[in-house]
Amino acid sequence: MEVHLSDAERVFIVHGVQEGIRNDGRGASDYRPIRVETGVLSTTLGSARVRLASTDVLVGVKAEIDEIDCKQTEKKGRIRFFVDCSANATPLFAGKGGEEMAEFVSTALTDAYSNSMALDLSKLVVSTTKAWTVFVDVVVLECGGNLTDAAALGAKAALADARLANVRIKASDSEKSEIELTDDAYFDSWQLDVTAAPLLVTVNKIGWSNVVDASLQEEVCTKSALVVGVASSPAKGDLVTLVRQTGRGSLEPDSVDEMIALGVRAGNSLNRELDRILVDIGRTQMNRNELVSAAGFLSS
Repeated sequence: MEVHLSDAERVFIVHGVQEGIRNDGRGASDYRPIRVETGVLSTTLGSARVRLASTDVLVGVKAEIDEIDCKQTEKKGRIRFFVDCSANATPLFAGKGGEEMAEFVSTALTDAYSNSMALDLSKLVVSTTKAWTVFVDVVVLECGGNLTDAAALGAKAALADARLANVRIKASDSEKSEIELTDDAYFDSWQLDVTAAPLLVTVNKIGWSNVVDASLQEEVCTKSALVVGVASSPAKGDLVTLVRQTGRGSLEPDSVDEMIALGVRAGNSLNRELDRILVDIGRTQMNRNELVSAAGFLSS
């Protein structure tokens, strides 16, 4: 939805944030309620739906085997992000508004995932000349603020849900080998390790204070913001994979450092929460598979 604030409402929000009192009672580093579902699209290799308050995104993962770029010094696969911001999600996306936002989010995701420590793309290689290209499609169903962070949550959850079929290389009469995919794409498959895959945290500068997960009303009052890509894992520690400014206002160097620090703290908490949610989902799916297997055994 589109938000129009009077001058008095803007002053109320800005002064409240500066006093540590946000409209909904949250602290500066607190997120609104997050709901994550995986496996919501049967036509994809992996999928997720993320609701961050009223922001609602749907993410699907597909993949195909392509030629490895001969210019690459290191053989690895590719990951591509595409974002669709329809005007149905919010009137703000009408005209070029949706195109600009979609380009910003897809570029931020691409750059955040370009760090080799965030996602091991060498695992996507299937032969000396072939590798998987993974496509992550994000569709915005509704925008209630903080779209970038919600899209990153959905992308990581969908990648965690994705299963790539095991590939067998068969010798052929010609010089080129043949690639054969397994018949059982679910059970004879593997999953990417997304433990260190980054999330994006948008830190908004409102007045002289910094907050994360801004609502639509708070975004209207934001002069400048930093998008911080945060990857964290027990083995690799914390890693900042992206820092990008958005908005028309300028930022002092000291303020940038404070915003990055807040982004890292919030990103670590967000990563832990998403990991917990994905573990719970995985246990539920495992129990469901065990029930299906038991039912098949009893009926045989």
